[in-house]
Amino acid sequence: MKIGILTFHRAHNYGAMLQCYALQEYLKARGDEVYVIDYRPDYLMHGYARHALHHWISRNPLRAVRRLLTEPFLYRARGKRWDGFDNFMRTRLNLYPYDMSSDYSNFDLLLFGSDQIWSSRLTGGQFDPVFFGQGVNCRKATYAASMSPVCLDAAEKKALPSLLRDFNAMSVREAELAKALRLLTDKEVHVVCDPVLLLRKEEWEKRCMSVSMKRPYVLCYNLMRSEECAEQARKVSRELGYELIDITACLLPFKSGRRYLQTLDPISFISYFKEAAFVVTSSFHGTVFSVVFQKPFYVVGMGSLGGRSASLLAKLNLSDRILGEVTDSLDGKIDYEKVEVLLENYRMESVDYLKFDEHNA
Repeated sequence: MKIGILTFHRAHNYGAMLQCYALQEYLKARGDEVYVIDYRPDYLMHGYARHALHHWISRNPLRAVRRLLTEPFLYRARGKRWDGFDNFMRTRLNLYPYDMSSDYSNFDLLLFGSDQIWSSRLTGGQFDPVFFGQGVNCRKATYAASMSPVCLDAAEKKALPSLLRDFNAMSVREAELAKALRLLTDKEVHVVCDPVLLLRKEEWEKRCMSVSMKRPYVLCYNLMRSEECAEQARKVSRELGYELIDITACLLPFKSGRRYLQTLDPISFISYFKEAAFVVTSSFHGTVFSVVFQKPFYVVGMGSLGGRSASLLAKLNLSDRILGEVTDSLDGKIDYEKVEVLLENYRMESVDYLKFDEHNA
């Protein structure tokens, strides 16, 4: 089949690009002709400019002064980080030009998702009709579409039934979202795994590169910039006697040296997860790659945005890896043989959903 993917592939965010890449690679491996539709909404592009005026100024006087003082130190790193993401996107994703006037009737199927394509807080304050297939004249389905947190206002609840009406098949990433949508549509709503989990550990390992670390390390990926997450990582590092390495989700001034990894490209990102001795994270995809590479890990500091991680870990009987607060105890024992059985079942449920040529016509 000729399949197009519509998702947040241009977000310079590790999880966003890697989930898109994983879905593309899975579909390619089974023999499909796969393209990533190169949709570039302003609300997404603005936040990920290589160099932009908003990096230097702000309406808030204190923030404006801080940016003017720090941006000269970040300028080179910002370019290097942007280039790493852009190179991954251009060389790893099979991009197809977006045309707002096209009905995509030359495709057999358009897949919408994964990622938070239905989070109005990320799509300019309202639902983006492009991510609901408005004007599309081919089969269309969602794969692991998401919103976080699942919090629909009255206007959104009123709009969703018509937006969802024309999908041939629907799946989401969180059980909570599936429950909410089932009240708004008569369609079956499946819960499927994040695309990253469609590729097994061995398939990710062959895509990794070597990392220049001679000693064991605790990896902290603190997407939410949570102090609880940072403190937990420090505690685990001290307890194990291992070096602490931080992958930052954005550029932070005066965080230099080998401890702070601020300019990694997506392949380097997953490579550091592969080699870590322990992971502490406040990120959903930090959680996912911890599971993929079978690492001992803690999830802490996600607050109201933790639903995606909670849903996944509940499915794998790993809910105890989510910490409500910083703990002094260190539990690195995870029975990954049992986890793999549950994960494989979850994966195969998702694979079965993706067999559109067989039962989702």
